Amino acid sequence: MAREKGFTLIEMMVVLSIVGILAMLAIPGYRSHIAQAQQTRAAACLVETAAAIHRQALADESRSDWTLPRPAGGCIEGLSEVYAFAIAATAESASESTWGVRLSMAEPWQIRAWRRDGMAASSNRLCRGLIYRHDGLRRVVPADGEAPAPIGEARRCWQ
Repeated sequence: MAREKGFTLIEMMVVLSIVGILAMLAIPGYRSHIAQAQQTRAAACLVETAAAIHRQALADESRSDWTLPRPAGGCIEGLSEVYAFAIAATAESASESTWGVRLSMAEPWQIRAWRRDGMAASSNRLCRGLIYRHDGLRRVVPADGEAPAPIGEARRCWQ
């Protein structure tokens, strides 16, 4: 009697179990890598925006009537679903900014990027938001407010 070719139900269930376990282990790591990549893109976008503001400041010393520059490459639009971006004086609360509008710019200013969902971008709880100041200082926004400077683990938020 010839044996029929094919897979038994138990063999199929074992394979599906193994695939399910692998997916259970891989999906959180994948999401973490995506969040880390978005955070790195947001940090680069802040630096690009600050460079554009500094270039505009060199070209127009009056700083009375600027058009808020858009960074090259559309990084703000590319991250707008995950991150909110704002520019404001350091004493003001930062709400989302409209890029390409005319405004009066004076120092000190800061550019902020924060996750719309309020969660940290990685297992590091200090990486909820990023701040780039007019003088080049980079700061982070942890769950309990602005950190004085990105030292130790917070420094990794900008890398």
